[in-house]
Amino acid sequence: MEYLAELQLARNAAGMVGRKLSENFHQQKTIITSQGKDLKLELDKKAEEIIVSQLRPTEIPILSEENPQAFDRGGSDMYWVVDPLDGSFNYFRKIDSCCVSIALFKDDEPVLGVITDFLKNKSFYGASGYGAYEDDYPIKVTRRAIEESVLATGFPLHFESSPEQVNRFLNITNKFKKVRMFGSAALSLAYVASSKIDCYWEDGILLWDVAAGLAISKAAGAEYEMHIKDPDKYIVDVTCAGNPELLGSI
Repeated sequence: MEYLAELQLARNAAGMVGRKLSENFHQQKTIITSQGKDLKLELDKKAEEIIVSQLRPTEIPILSEENPQAFDRGGSDMYWVVDPLDGSFNYFRKIDSCCVSIALFKDDEPVLGVITDFLKNKSFYGASGYGAYEDDYPIKVTRRAIEESVLATGFPLHFESSPEQVNRFLNITNKFKKVRMFGSAALSLAYVASSKIDCYWEDGILLWDVAAGLAISKAAGAEYEMHIKDPDKYIVDVTCAGNPELLGSI
């Protein structure tokens, strides 16, 4: 398998960080910044440092949530995309919906993803040509009709709360049997890959929030659409579903 070494490296790095975050879950958290709807913890930065130290020997450029301005792709056709703690606010409030997310992109397409749900001791991972797994069990998407499907979504940091966008949100969510908001885009996509839910949709989300989940969902048989909204800030609109007919409904 082409990306086996990188997959194992990412799994080891995510597991290492997951153990540290799990150990500190019930401890007092230090906030670095809290601006608007965004929250950064000291542990976000420490987790990033561990992951970067593990990935750096590959000499593949690294785009990380905690230091995106340092990203220099150069002429590389590959790059890592890292979210050391997706769901920081959940983690801060001791809500157990948060994870470590590491992806590898090639030619701007996700080819490898690892998501470690450290509080539940679960790992989702997958790669092109390798398939997708929840722990050691193969996973695949399920194709359900929209009236029987569950949608995962959310209100991202850059959500536009205009009347038009709010109406669009309601029109889309009303098509589904159920709607869930987990506070972690990465876990939402892992649930698409493992057929716990059927579709993920979020406009104005950040690339590192969805990168690994898209790779895993793709390896599990899902289809996705990703449109770049702001390339300088890595803001994207994303829809991912097990049933391609759901993509056309959004």
